[in-house]
Amino acid sequence: MFKLTKMGNTGLYSLCNHIEQKQDLFACSLVNQWFYTCTLPFLWHFHEEHYRDSPTALINCLAEARHPMTTYMRKLVLREDWTKDHILRLVPHLHRLEDLTLYCDDVLGDTIIQQLPHYCPNLKALVLIASPITLPTIHILAQHYHHQLYKLHLHDCVHLPSRAFTPLIEHGGGDVIRDILFSNQADGPFWTTLAVDDVLAGFPKVTHFECNDDTPEVIEHLLMSLADLKAWPELTHLTLDGLELCDDIDRYLIPCIQTHPHLTHLQLHRADFTDATLDALACFLPSLMYLRMDWNHTVTVDGIRRLVHQCRTLTLVELYSCLLPAIAFPEITTTATNECLEFDTDDNYYLVRYLDQKTINAMRQNPYKEPQSRGIDNDDLDWLLSWERSFTLW
Repeated sequence: MFKLTKMGNTGLYSLCNHIEQKQDLFACSLVNQWFYTCTLPFLWHFHEEHYRDSPTALINCLAEARHPMTTYMRKLVLREDWTKDHILRLVPHLHRLEDLTLYCDDVLGDTIIQQLPHYCPNLKALVLIASPITLPTIHILAQHYHHQLYKLHLHDCVHLPSRAFTPLIEHGGGDVIRDILFSNQADGPFWTTLAVDDVLAGFPKVTHFECNDDTPEVIEHLLMSLADLKAWPELTHLTLDGLELCDDIDRYLIPCIQTHPHLTHLQLHRADFTDATLDALACFLPSLMYLRMDWNHTVTVDGIRRLVHQCRTLTLVELYSCLLPAIAFPEITTTATNECLEFDTDDNYYLVRYLDQKTINAMRQNPYKEPQSRGIDNDDLDWLLSWERSFTLW
C-alpha cells in the first residue's frame, strides 16, 4: 500500500493545490501535524468577507502575530459592511497582501486608498467598486505600483475621468498591466475614443479587457482598432457591453476575431450579431472555451449547433434571453429543476439559458447535418459569401 509520507512536502503541496473547496482543505488540515503544516498556505491564501460577517473578528485575527492568516493571506475581498474605521484598523496588518478587492459603497475614497502603498507594498491586483477616488489617487498608486500592478479594475468610480489609466502609462507601468476594466453603470464619464487609444498603445500586453459602454462610437472604434492595429495579440478574455446600438455589429466583430486567435473567454452582451460571427468563432478561435451572449435575437439554433460541433474546446455557452426554444435542443432534459432552462410564462414553453459541458458533449455525439435552408435573405447571403471568400486573404 502507498504511504502518504512517501509523497514528501512537494507532493502534498501539489495535491493541496488542486483542492478547490475550502472545507476540504479544513478536513485535510485535521489529518495530522504534517498535513496541517502543508495545508496552511492554501487554507489561508484567500479570504472573502461575506455580508454580515463581523469585520472585528478578521481584524482581531490579523492582529495576532502568530495567527496563520497573518503569514499566508495573499488575496482578500471585503464587502460593503466595512467602514472607514474598520479599514484603517485592518490595513496595517496586510503587508503581505498581493490581491485586494474593496466594495467601497461610496465611503472608501482617497484617504483610504492612498495609504495602500504604505501598508501593502506587494500589491499586484486591485479591484475598487463604487469608490469615490479621484485622479490624484491613481497617480499615487501608479507611482508606487507601476513595476508590479498587473490588474486594475475600476467599477463605478464616478469621480474618475475617462482617461483614468493614463497615470500608469506615464509612470512606466504599461508593460506590466495585463487586466483592465473601467465601467460606470451610474451617471458619470464613460470611455472615449481617446481613452481607448491610450490603453491600446500604452498597455501592449493586455490579456483581459472589459468595456461596459453604451456609446456606439467607442465600441466600434475599439473593435476596428483591435483589428486594424492588431493590438493586444495576447488577448484571451474579452467582455463587451452596450453593443445593441451598433449597426451591423458583425462587420466589427469578425475582423477582431480574426486577428485575436488566442481568445478563450468571450462575452458579448446585448449584441444582435448573426450566425456569421458564430462561424468566425469556430474558424478562428481554436481554443475558445466560454461564450456568453444575451439578448441576442438574431442567431439561430442551427448556428449554435454548428458552433458546438466545430469548436471542440467549447465547454459552456450562455444564452440568456436569446429566446431559443428548448425543444430545439433535445439533449437538454426538460424539467422544472433544470438550471439550463427558463420558463417563458407568456408563451408557456421552455427557453435555453445555457449549454453546459454535459449538454455540449451530448450534442457532439450526434453528427451535425447542414439544413437545406438556412433562412438567410439574398442581401445577407451575398455579404456572407463575400466574407467567407475573404478567408483566403489571411
